[in-house]
Amino acid sequence: MATGPIAFHSFSKLPKELRDEIWRECLPRRVIEIDWPDDYFTLGLPFTHDMDSEDGRPRSRPVPKVFDGCRMRQSTGANAKPPVISRVCRESRRVAFDTGALLEHKLTPRGQGGDDLDGRVRQQWVDRARDVVVHLHYNAQKDRSLGVTTARGNPIRILRDTVSMGAIGSISECFLFSNDRVEGRRSRDLLEGMKKVMVCLKVVCIHVDAEPAIESGLFGRLGEELVVMVDALDDQRVDQFRDLWEKHGSSPDSLTDDFFKRYSPYRTHNVKNDDGFINGLAVAYDVSQLKENVVAVDATYYLRLILENTHEPLVSATGGPLALEDRIEADLDKWKANDCTPLFIFDGCPVKGQDELSIEQGRYANNGTDHAWDLYSNAQAQSSVTNFGLFASAYRMERFYPTFQGILRKRELHFLVPPFKAVAQIAYFSNLSKSGETVCGAIMGPRELLLYPINDVLIQEVDWSNNRFLAVSKDTLKHQLNVDDSILVDALLMTGTSFLPPFPARAQPQQPSNTVRDAVNMLRANGKHVKQVCQHFDDVLKSQQPDWFDKYCKARMIVDHYIYVAINGAVEVQAHDNLTSDSHEYMGLRLPDELHHYLNTGLVGPHLLSWIIHSRITVLPTLDGIASDEYKNLVLRRLLPLRELALGLVVPRLHRGFHFKDIDVKAWFSDQQTTTIRNSDFRTPNPRIATWNVEQKLVDENFPSWSLSAQASKDRAGSLAFEILALQKPDFAKATIGKPGNKPKGIDAPAHIVSTVIWRYLHLRDYVNDSHELTGWGKALATAMTALEPTVKQHPEVSGLHEALLLAFELIRLDQLNAKPRQDESDKGDVDPSLLLVSRSAVLLKLRHDAIGYTGPLRKDMLAYFSQVSAVREADRDLVEAILVHMFLSNQTKRERLPSEYWDISTALPFVNRNYNAAMGVAIRTFLEMDSDENRDLDKFASQYFPNSVAFREDVDIFCHFFKALVTGVKALDQKDMGSKDVWTKAQDYLESHDWVVVDGEPIGGGVTNMGNPTSVDEFEDKIGQKIRSWERQMAMTKNNIDYGTNGVAGGSIDARDGADGLGEIDERKTRARQRFSFLIGALFQDR
Repeated sequence: MATGPIAFHSFSKLPKELRDEIWRECLPRRVIEIDWPDDYFTLGLPFTHDMDSEDGRPRSRPVPKVFDGCRMRQSTGANAKPPVISRVCRESRRVAFDTGALLEHKLTPRGQGGDDLDGRVRQQWVDRARDVVVHLHYNAQKDRSLGVTTARGNPIRILRDTVSMGAIGSISECFLFSNDRVEGRRSRDLLEGMKKVMVCLKVVCIHVDAEPAIESGLFGRLGEELVVMVDALDDQRVDQFRDLWEKHGSSPDSLTDDFFKRYSPYRTHNVKNDDGFINGLAVAYDVSQLKENVVAVDATYYLRLILENTHEPLVSATGGPLALEDRIEADLDKWKANDCTPLFIFDGCPVKGQDELSIEQGRYANNGTDHAWDLYSNAQAQSSVTNFGLFASAYRMERFYPTFQGILRKRELHFLVPPFKAVAQIAYFSNLSKSGETVCGAIMGPRELLLYPINDVLIQEVDWSNNRFLAVSKDTLKHQLNVDDSILVDALLMTGTSFLPPFPARAQPQQPSNTVRDAVNMLRANGKHVKQVCQHFDDVLKSQQPDWFDKYCKARMIVDHYIYVAINGAVEVQAHDNLTSDSHEYMGLRLPDELHHYLNTGLVGPHLLSWIIHSRITVLPTLDGIASDEYKNLVLRRLLPLRELALGLVVPRLHRGFHFKDIDVKAWFSDQQTTTIRNSDFRTPNPRIATWNVEQKLVDENFPSWSLSAQASKDRAGSLAFEILALQKPDFAKATIGKPGNKPKGIDAPAHIVSTVIWRYLHLRDYVNDSHELTGWGKALATAMTALEPTVKQHPEVSGLHEALLLAFELIRLDQLNAKPRQDESDKGDVDPSLLLVSRSAVLLKLRHDAIGYTGPLRKDMLAYFSQVSAVREADRDLVEAILVHMFLSNQTKRERLPSEYWDISTALPFVNRNYNAAMGVAIRTFLEMDSDENRDLDKFASQYFPNSVAFREDVDIFCHFFKALVTGVKALDQKDMGSKDVWTKAQDYLESHDWVVVDGEPIGGGVTNMGNPTSVDEFEDKIGQKIRSWERQMAMTKNNIDYGTNGVAGGSIDARDGADGLGEIDERKTRARQRFSFLIGALFQDR
């Protein structure tokens, strides 16, 4: 059949229906703006030389002015104009006015809250068929900051009335975090009456010429969609905006540059799969399929998932979560109610490359939280909360392991700790079905599990409320990509894992995405070999990560030869016969299976074992990110003797090959000098350890009530008070010394083990001398514990008070608990030494808080000191565990026990990380700095600054008694042990000078602070936060339920006039000034 040339008919000769449809395709889909945005409060404080400020300097009443025609107020006016085609010809005008109209009246009448708005848009164009979102810019925080009182009504009422016909309302996030209880309650009541609400969290402006903006297609066919809706989790879409701005945007846009830099770590640290392609393959299944099944769950993944769904954005600002424990309990109740049993697998020692990547990610998170702290110090509380929330992954979930394991132990749920990666152990369990054995019927964990040979679908998340769970099939993934296992593993490694950074060329900002499909395409284009890919991008690798291919080779071997604990308890290596002779380079040194058994059962943690395996101690980044001289000196010098003691107790019990390995110390700060622990320093165990041969009969005779579960601390093994005070009996102390040549043995009972370990620890740390009598430091500690005993008896529900005293003495001896300002504090002027000493001591105790996100002020200096306390606690715990391991390896105790007994022994020993945080130090410091009598009313202070504290007055009372006991102990020290004690006496007088009483009047409610720094979140806000964070799950399970988005407020001014050609023209005078495009990160939720 012959074909002629394609003929294009004149537009006017097309059928009318086709012409109308073409005109309709040209109509924009806009977001209706009710009011003008305030440049300063919408964008935040302007930065120096930023295009959103005048001369780069903020004013007392800042009204940022950029070059002509580019203020957000004028942008709103441009966004309200009729579409271009309404002025082309009569036919196009008719089509535009079929569904659109130019409103002569304002959307915001006076009264009913309209008086509160900055400006009300005149002559707003509205297309009822296409304009489906109505946005309210009103920011209550601005009015409060400028001293403006709220007028009659509430602006939310205007939004509610405007969207009553079916549109979606959009609001600023300030309504979710209102400090005004009355205003906040009104706003929430009105919001609850709306079926759909878009919550805008972030505004980003892009200055770019009209032509590239139109060509990009990001703002509609004709560039008239100046308000843009973008899925905040759509990495590819956001990268398109990034690409447009980087190629055509204005370089002075520091705010925009800051956003795009900080967006990457947010998406990188998304808990669930951050691969859009794999997410698209997720299938929803009914929860009933899990009934009567055991599900092997990656514990770290599970904890991160629960934390993500728990609205605690300030975890990285306070030092630890407050609501996570209760959320776990509630979630485990749902597992039980659905007759499904989780088997939690915890991560063991880090594999090669994992610590290096953790350092890199920690530094990146520190950069993000630094920005959040800057926002907080500039009274932008809500913006700082949002930024802290983006970097919640800075908190390492390993710190929560003991607390989580305690919950599982109480519920009699089993858990395992394999030698290295939890995903490797889960893969082994999944593969057991091939041999006919079954440990679990399903698996749940991160994308990394797809690297391993698994026979089950990979569960991403369980939604108990909808009785469904999301899962991805590895076979489906391979089928969709049309690849085999080997290429899939390479592609997944190229996208990045927990122990290998992404392939540098894939991580470039100009790359639209970093999915496994993109990595597969890259492999296919380069002979399906990673080495050829690296050669192709040799210039990128040389400039960024020249050793990436070497890291990849090690990572591939780690995956191919993954290590697991077999059913019989033996530690096995996959494909062991194919191991290379240099396997120690990528797997580390192999420890005896017995040590891995102790790790598996929870007797010891992975710290000490990983030091020996990799011949390196890695100090990971702190949450505060401050590498002060004091902190560096602590982790690189003062704590080294403790680590040498710990290594000296374990390494000599191992193969001689370990005796001659030096241990390098690698810290996260960049200017670190090389630090090495020489093998000669730990090749021989400390002889003091062998002098403790305490028979159980001796303890029973002297202390009949002694046991591991005794109610009174003076009788309870592991309370520290028992171990310290017992040595005050001269006859008992003398009887604990073993005879020369007799090796200690028969230390079998858990209580006997715990007390012996503590006595040996006290001896190694010089609280006890070689005659097993208390030294000057030991007597001071005993004095302090005796003074604290009445408080311990009065508050049995408050645990860890004796341990806090011992930790305080450790900090004093290491010159960490003192009244000297740190480097970062000395720059802020004179600080009362007594105030420093008291508030630092308060960090050692916990502030009891409701199971909800932290509510209260923040202090970075207290968080920084909390990092020092945590470093000392971890070092002391490592020494305690080394003493315990030495006892087992030396055959001084029964080595085979029930798994639960190992854990009971471990958790009874001191210095376990029990989910501590810096909140108590912040509370005491904030209260003591109050300068008015009314603010020093403790109950009023608590209700205003810490409204969600459980027993604030009682916690303060406990701290006062704790500090008094500590000072009593310090005063008991000899002059040779501590010189001047005046600073402690003055601090005690300073603390006692505060009345800590209620002044006349009722406690007040309301906001958390009066300085613009509150961070309160109530139940309603928490519900919204949960909805926002569960978007992906709900979209896959219940279509069109929850959606993330970005809402844009355009900038610049396009003047579309009637032109000679009938299509209009753009005013060249105004396009010379680049246009301003913005988008607001937000989330849509709706009632069902």
